[in-house]
Amino acid sequence: MIKNICCSLILAVVCFAMPCAAQELALQNPSFEQELEGWAVDLVPGLEKHWQVDTENPAEGEKCLRITARKPGINPWLAQGVGDIQPGAKYRLSAQVRGRPGKAPVRAAVKLEFYNGQNENTSGYYGFTVTAEDGSWQPVEAVAEADEDSLKAAVLVRLFGAGTVWFDDVQLAEVEAAPPLVFIPARAVVEAGTETNLGFDIRLSQVWEAEEAPEFSLQIQGPGLDEAQALSATIEKASKHLFSASVRLPSLPMGIHQLTCNLAGIGSSRLPIYAVPASRRPEGLSETGGWLVDGEAFFPLGLCHVNPEDYPRVAEAGFNCVQGVLSLDEATVNATLQAAEEAGLKVLVPLYPPPGEEVDRRAAVDLARAVAGHPAVLGFELADEPDLQPALTDFIASSYLALKAKQLLQPMLLSIARADAYGWWSHLCDVVEVSPWPLPDEPLTLVGEQVSTASEALQPWQGLLVVLQAGWGPDTQPTASQARLMMYMALMNGARGIFWYSLHDADWNLTKTPLWKHFKGLNAEATALAEAILNGEPIDEVECSSNALLIQALAVDDTAYIMAVNPTDKPVKAWLRMPLVVGEAHLLSSGKKLPPRNRTLQLNLPRWGA
Repeated sequence: MIKNICCSLILAVVCFAMPCAAQELALQNPSFEQELEGWAVDLVPGLEKHWQVDTENPAEGEKCLRITARKPGINPWLAQGVGDIQPGAKYRLSAQVRGRPGKAPVRAAVKLEFYNGQNENTSGYYGFTVTAEDGSWQPVEAVAEADEDSLKAAVLVRLFGAGTVWFDDVQLAEVEAAPPLVFIPARAVVEAGTETNLGFDIRLSQVWEAEEAPEFSLQIQGPGLDEAQALSATIEKASKHLFSASVRLPSLPMGIHQLTCNLAGIGSSRLPIYAVPASRRPEGLSETGGWLVDGEAFFPLGLCHVNPEDYPRVAEAGFNCVQGVLSLDEATVNATLQAAEEAGLKVLVPLYPPPGEEVDRRAAVDLARAVAGHPAVLGFELADEPDLQPALTDFIASSYLALKAKQLLQPMLLSIARADAYGWWSHLCDVVEVSPWPLPDEPLTLVGEQVSTASEALQPWQGLLVVLQAGWGPDTQPTASQARLMMYMALMNGARGIFWYSLHDADWNLTKTPLWKHFKGLNAEATALAEAILNGEPIDEVECSSNALLIQALAVDDTAYIMAVNPTDKPVKAWLRMPLVVGEAHLLSSGKKLPPRNRTLQLNLPRWGA
């Protein structure tokens, strides 16, 4: 049991699993003796020559795989699918890897991805290594527990950065058997202080042949409950492995509770239940999800991965906030907050350490409480992509609830990777951050789709922040037109703040790229639109002569703000017809006037124009 970070909270063990001797799962052509048979390759145009089967110094047999990238940001991979994955079982993916002797070490990885019955990728886990300078073979592995609805998996081998790496002897093994019982979903959220009807499924690892459902025993325990309470449930058999259950939960105090299910002669499992406050909106958010600073509306325009010495230059480019440093050291964070204040910037303070360092939720909570009063603090980032790291759930919930108990005024944010996870994780934060990065191989409309999906999953008071793609290498940087298009699609679909990724990333420096000089103009446009985005009334009667354009109109007093987007790769000429006579009109980007004709305006949008 992990020690509590707050006396009013406990952490739940998700399930009981039995260790087992490692059982190998068959992979097709794991040592590349049959060339690339059985492996799918990264189909990004231009990557066709990044891999080949090699006979030079294999780890075993006569052949091995060579992956080469001549510049960073490409990160090519190969993958293959695996069936017969058991929910709750633990798996180890391993491989042998080496670099080129005498050359700089490179970063290589294996990745294990899990998929459900709808072929949706529910989680992914990397294992990394840096190749030895002498070119010797060394192991790399990733160990992960299959999600509660996992039926399939994919195994990947991948090169990160520029260089050459060899892979051989890829293996997948089950190292810990599935627990006898698994809850689906694996966790639940309820409103504290309210009786709740909770529905869930129970999956047995063994076959249940009888027509009637077995006699499961259920009880609830947790903070504020004097002792475990027995619960009655309605349980029906859905299949030989699956049972549907419904249970009436008593009023639970705020905290993390455990619903225990036992089946005599088979085993037990526990379902963590997170009881969150009924009223959780912090003072730093309005009733419509807009950020507030000292009671005044604030529209975040920020950058990720910014060093303190860059703060003045970032402010000159029209940004008003930054992502803080990845440190839980109070003195370090205070120093960067002071530098931000001097530059006129607000800070989203991360409450998690750099990658590879151990998560310490007690330190995270202490840091938030210590710096919350600093005028440069805009809010706090609880975690980065926790939906891909299920083991962090209890830590994040504990932190969020502990800080809610202390009535933290600033919003707490979670960056969520998967669109289907927005709704669940929104229960454990005040602001959801989404990162739709379409380039180089997805349509730009992905931005609007993901922001809209997140907006629909949130409560009206919850904030929605979007991180747009500024690039982390030449192949992933948008043009100025593409960047403006992504910004407008985010604003039109519910974003209440915009960050860009990133200023610095490995050898990347955004200020030395073609896009940097355009940010002052982009930020000025977003600032001019902020009041309409936060407080404008929709104008539904605007008509457009072209179905190719996406249009949104908002009214503030006697001014209409019309956002128009052309997501196609062809220019579009169109007429807009307003519900009232137009006095005058101009473009925010240039100030150029658009002469109205009574109630109509002509738009000429280039490809990817906004």
